[in-house]
Amino acid sequence: FVAADIDVTADTGAFPVFGAEYLDRICVALRDGCRGKAFRIRARLIVANTPPAERYVGLGFLPGVFASEVHSARMAELAGEDPFEWKKRHIAVGNKKRADETIALGETVVNDSDFHRKHAAYEMQRARRRGIGFRHLPLRGIGFAGAAMCGGFLGGNAPTNATVSMRIDSEGRVVLATSTPVVGPVRYGLMRKIASEVLSISPEQVDYVEQRTDLVPDSGPTILGREIAVGAKLVRQCADNLNNRRFRAPLPLEVAKSSRRKSRRQWDPHTLAGDPCVARSGGAVVVEVEVDPVTLQIGLKGIWCSVSVGRIIDRHTARVDILAELAGSFDACRGFEQRWEEAAWSPSWPTASASKPAPHVSIRFIDSAGAVHAARPVEGLASTLFCPAFVAAVSQATGFYFDTLPLDNELLHRYVET
Repeated sequence: FVAADIDVTADTGAFPVFGAEYLDRICVALRDGCRGKAFRIRARLIVANTPPAERYVGLGFLPGVFASEVHSARMAELAGEDPFEWKKRHIAVGNKKRADETIALGETVVNDSDFHRKHAAYEMQRARRRGIGFRHLPLRGIGFAGAAMCGGFLGGNAPTNATVSMRIDSEGRVVLATSTPVVGPVRYGLMRKIASEVLSISPEQVDYVEQRTDLVPDSGPTILGREIAVGAKLVRQCADNLNNRRFRAPLPLEVAKSSRRKSRRQWDPHTLAGDPCVARSGGAVVVEVEVDPVTLQIGLKGIWCSVSVGRIIDRHTARVDILAELAGSFDACRGFEQRWEEAAWSPSWPTASASKPAPHVSIRFIDSAGAVHAARPVEGLASTLFCPAFVAAVSQATGFYFDTLPLDNELLHRYVET
């Protein structure tokens, strides 16, 4: 694999929502997944007479990673190699540290899931049978996907700059002002923990200003994990500034910090040169499925997920969020409609029954050994990786090459009939 020629057409409906950002993120995901020494990406955004697309998962990284990983699995199949071993040999080496992290995350889920043995066994079964036929035993397959995802807007080019202010009063209490919603233990706890650790005070001494537009600065849109990728860094900068000044100047003290865009030398959106990410999260997923040879219903046997998102403040909440993403992706990949109930999504996650156990789910967090502010966004990462791994698993189980979503019963029956 020495070169790649990639053509992208993205449809965002009647009018684009963050259209340029969406297209750039697709191209970045494809660039990171391109393992040839030479590549060309031609991309266009089209406007159609359909309702405008709403907030996309990963805002472009899902279709980019999906195309790259599904194609990689197909290349490995044609070469007669194990998909993970093929990926290790062809992974982009422009950033050795990033490549090493992706490989390490992949080895974690590959070892946990016994991927090599299962993939070889299922591949042998697929090669021996002639079509699906009316078999009594389910068809099984296993797929792998691993990639990194940017948090925040590429190159820091948000529609507005983010600003955070912090004040320490004469009694040593800290008040943080930000328009980023701080509901939930992750956001609330992360920012309090950053300030308390830098200033050597207890988290209870850190409070928030009431979030009214006349009281807090504009911290920018809450999308793409910016509250972690950008907001947490600004809180750290404010805390560092106050910590350096508080013993040399009388209290109270106040400081405000704003995000700055990267220079063109660091990131060029036209040539895709440089690193556009404000913060980068990495992950790897293995999905094992079984397909009923008569009804063609797709069942989930197991998911093994490993993510590197920096320092984890609340593991339980992070795990619940990832589980919700995985369950939602399982529904979406099969063409099931997403259901919303009181702003909380309730997916049809497979549960145990008398005849069928619940799927095995393993989620592992790779912590950073650095400072607490090295947290990176997790939003959209599990969904981005689950979809290509799921398609690769179904392709191996059925013996058909799929490169599209959703894989509903109508599509599967059409492949069987033709």
